Amino acid sequence: QIKQFPNLYFSVEALDFLRNTKCDSLKNDMLQALSYLDEFGADPNHLNKRLCQTNRIGVKELKGKGPSKTEWRFLFKKISKGVSPAKYGLMLGFIKKDEKLKKKDLDAAERIAKREGY
Repeated sequence: QIKQFPNLYFSVEALDFLRNTKCDSLKNDMLQALSYLDEFGADPNHLNKRLCQTNRIGVKELKGKGPSKTEWRFLFKKISKGVSPAKYGLMLGFIKKDEKLKKKDLDAAERIAKREGY
């Protein structure tokens, strides 16, 4: 968990991705989106086009534009029930150059979620 995001829980993989991002503009964009997720939850009114539903139950995607044709992405899921504000577990962060989310990324996120107890 990161102090500035009290409602977000990061796996080692998601935290490493965030820490190892070299491009400052990309990192700032990610931090802004994470701030919205922390403050407003998975509300499409605040996250707009950054929020996508995946084809896996409970797994959502937070994404943004990077330099050139790249996109940064976080796979996450809600890990709290009946509490406000909601808590979210960020399982996996990565950069993609194509639009389609791959099965291997979703499988990896589910393995991480199981390991983390999400």
